[in-house]
Amino acid sequence: MKSFSVSYDAKAQCLSFHIHQSISVDDILMFFSIARKQRYLYYHNRLIKLNNLIITQSKNCQNGDIVVIDCRQAIVEQLPLWNRDLDICYEDDLCLIVNKPSGVLVHSDGVNQNHTLHNMVQAYYHKQNIHAPIRAVHRLDKDTSGLLFYCKLPFFQAYFDKLLQEKQISRKYLAWCFGSINSAMIIDKSIARDRHHANKMRVSDHGAYAQTHVEPLVLHANCTLAACRLKTGRTHQIRVHLASIKHPLLSDPLYGFRHPKAQRLALHAWELQFYHPLQQEIVSISCPVPDDFPFLTISKKATEKR
Repeated sequence: MKSFSVSYDAKAQCLSFHIHQSISVDDILMFFSIARKQRYLYYHNRLIKLNNLIITQSKNCQNGDIVVIDCRQAIVEQLPLWNRDLDICYEDDLCLIVNKPSGVLVHSDGVNQNHTLHNMVQAYYHKQNIHAPIRAVHRLDKDTSGLLFYCKLPFFQAYFDKLLQEKQISRKYLAWCFGSINSAMIIDKSIARDRHHANKMRVSDHGAYAQTHVEPLVLHANCTLAACRLKTGRTHQIRVHLASIKHPLLSDPLYGFRHPKAQRLALHAWELQFYHPLQQEIVSISCPVPDDFPFLTISKKATEKR
């Protein structure tokens, strides 16, 4: 972003791009992965100004020019409200990062349409008079707790999607698994859907490439607390990868078995790191282990040391 810097006026709901080097308006939009159709709509709907003049097609910009894009949303879909306390770990004009409880769906599965994390976020937006769609940047399984990232400004949704695809959003999880993992490892195993079980995934040479970095933190009672960093984001990736090396997660109902010290799946989205386009710096967020996490005292001590 050496060619420009960007700021957001929350009251006017406008983005301002301050130009430092020669660049076209289209190049700015494409930097943020704005699709061709959406670029056309910005021009067609007269939402872009260059030096206070509306433009209806791309123009070349020079040092000192200012491009302003109107980001107001005419229509925003409203989900049913679920008025439950939302644990917010980080929030600004662009991002909302929350701590998802275990046992809560992120979005509707077609049956449960009223009691998901999306419904909780919708209720929060309603209370705060935030006019934004409910759009998560990534996913978490129902039984996984921890950090989930919502983008509040649709202009940046494709940008964050691209960061995720290009592995520029770092996600680290805490996982208690059976057995002893004595050294760090990288698990490189492709993952595909299990043809015999619709809700399960499996390691397969014909699946999508998947890589997980595993670092043991604590060995306790023939179990390992590991920090798992995703290089890809396949469905059930950590669960499938650890089960494939004979170290399934504690109390994993699909790929392992119950453990008396784990009343829930022993997986927690612990840390999140990404480049913030408005602050123009790396933002790092962490989330404490929840009270229902296995071996709670040991888990807290292990994470506090880091």
